[in-house]
Amino acid sequence: MSTQVCGDWATVIELVDQCLRASTERFGKQVLVCKFIPGELEISE
Repeated sequence: MSTQVCGDWATVIELVDQCLRASTERFGKQVLVCKFIPGELEISE
């Protein structure tokens, strides 16, 4: 399964932004493929 992240929208987006910026600075171009699913979901382990 892919990485699953849940939480407050603003917090999650801010953290994703920080990670992408750091990765871009280190490695160059980045590709992010994601799905946003509204509502509460059970996160599998």
